[in-house]
Amino acid sequence: AEIMSTTAFNFGYNQAPPIDLPGVVNSYFPDASAFSNDLPGLAYSAIGQKDVRATALTNALLAAGIANGGQIMTPHFMNVLTKPDGTIMKRYKAHTWLTPLDASAAKRITGMMLNVTRFGTAAGIFRSSDLVAAKTGTAQTGNSADNTHDWMIAFAPANNPVVAVAVVVPFQHVDATGAAVAGPIMRCVIEGAIALTKGQPASGTSSTCPR
Repeated sequence: AEIMSTTAFNFGYNQAPPIDLPGVVNSYFPDASAFSNDLPGLAYSAIGQKDVRATALTNALLAAGIANGGQIMTPHFMNVLTKPDGTIMKRYKAHTWLTPLDASAAKRITGMMLNVTRFGTAAGIFRSSDLVAAKTGTAQTGNSADNTHDWMIAFAPANNPVVAVAVVVPFQHVDATGAAVAGPIMRCVIEGAIALTKGQPASGTSSTCPR
């Protein structure tokens, strides 16, 4: 229980991501003491159930941290500030927020996430050439047995990542899955981001999602 709670904290749970936007909400993972007489609760929490709560920002940072060799960079909205004439006044300088993993552990997880898109729950969603590393999720809402929140996190290309994304589609029918619901959205975002890095339009071409 101590390892699970500490690891969750190291990935940013129970603390507000220091993004330059107001109203940031913490993700939550219970303290180890909550499981002292509740081992089933620890098992449920380990897969994101019971009292665990996660925001899309936290999960996007998690994906980015694995893509970045174990370093989670400080999230930011501002890139540059300019004067009316376009002159740059201030440029954001990237810096590390958390380091939950070493590079070797991140590499092992990347391999497992690649297998999710090759052989697992996200098989057939992405172009093989994009080398997408992903994890799907289907979370109970806590409000109704008839609804789930359907998730996917991903980054690509796995051998030289340029984009990391979290997609969550809330309050879907209980039969829905992260792959079926969040997967098509993720595919368009990943393809668009990769296209932009190549100087191509993000959509509307034969190699990207429709407009």
